[in-house]
Amino acid sequence: MGGDAREARSALTQALQLGRYPAATDTLARLLDMDPRAAEDSEVHSDVVELSMRVMLQPGNDADRVFDMITTKMGTTGIDILYELVTTHGGARAAARAEDVLKDPGVRARGTPALRIAYDFRVTRACDQKKALFGRAKTDGDRRTWGQLQQVNRRCGRRSPGCCFENDPDLRAALDAIDARMK
Repeated sequence: MGGDAREARSALTQALQLGRYPAATDTLARLLDMDPRAAEDSEVHSDVVELSMRVMLQPGNDADRVFDMITTKMGTTGIDILYELVTTHGGARAAARAEDVLKDPGVRARGTPALRIAYDFRVTRACDQKKALFGRAKTDGDRRTWGQLQQVNRRCGRRSPGCCFENDPDLRAALDAIDARMK
């Protein structure tokens, strides 16, 4: 990041800390104009998540602006942020909004293959349809899909309702392939 981008990054954090969400929204827009890849930085990423949570509770159109920037100006990182909101902030207004945005296949298409398989696996309910996703999970899955596959694998031992793929070679192959990529 150049000097101006570093200043904008600092101003974004400061505006968030002071609860000045309209200023934070404006600063985020300036930052993304200066550095379209800014959200790849872990601190900016965290600030974007925080801002999206906060603006959903405020009057005005800042929420629309922030979600538009996440969806259209942050590339695959923005789509990852939407998924993060859905999976880690359930029940929050921002999570519900992110879920609505991710329902759009055009938005998901701008995500990485890893994001798309994680999302597809998350929303698929039928066991046979989940099993049909194991091949894509093996090829494209990341830690998000790995966690979901582990949940499906563990259900077998708990005698709870749901899919049971105990000793399924396709599930094991997907888990092993993702595990190897995570190392």
